[in-house]
Amino acid sequence: MGGPGSGRARQRWAVSECRSVSVGELLRCARRTSPPGGEVVWLASGGELQGSLSYELRSEDWPQLGSVPVIALHYQAVPKGRTTRQWIALKRGSRETLGLCPNCQAAVRRLYALPGGEHFACRACQGLIYRRPSPRQRQEQELDEIRAAMGPLLEATLVVDGLLEVLPAKVRPKRRSLAEGDRPRDRCLQEQRGALPGGRT
Repeated sequence: MGGPGSGRARQRWAVSECRSVSVGELLRCARRTSPPGGEVVWLASGGELQGSLSYELRSEDWPQLGSVPVIALHYQAVPKGRTTRQWIALKRGSRETLGLCPNCQAAVRRLYALPGGEHFACRACQGLIYRRPSPRQRQEQELDEIRAAMGPLLEATLVVDGLLEVLPAKVRPKRRSLAEGDRPRDRCLQEQRGALPGGRT
């Protein structure tokens, strides 16, 4: 089942299903510390550690290129698992610094690791696709964004089954259709006309 000649297409992962790192964000964070570097962690919804990536910015001597600025990655796909090492060469673009994919050397902004995979590469090398998230995935993504933006304030937010319960907005009462002459403006005019000499309306 699913072997060569079976006609079944190989499963392709979606971008949203993979771990990813932004080259520009790694650079910005690395430059704030001495020595330049940092760490990225992936946490489960309950706060349990699922994976980690430590990185450092340094120069390496590469054949035919000489001294090249690189980001050295040390990636653990699972806690206490094997650590894999990669060196991402940097290339200055017209507007920003890009990273060279370790597989194809394409200059990219973001690198991805497949679920269960141990190495980062560009979207094309990983064979990733864009897939529309399910309603539940969209809710989870929205909740993650709210958590990141609001932090401790979410402690007072009602959470049901790990998802934010969106309470309906207060329904505005329907406007009652008033008969001509019952409208406030018309009533005011009638009162003014009734006050005229002779009681003309």
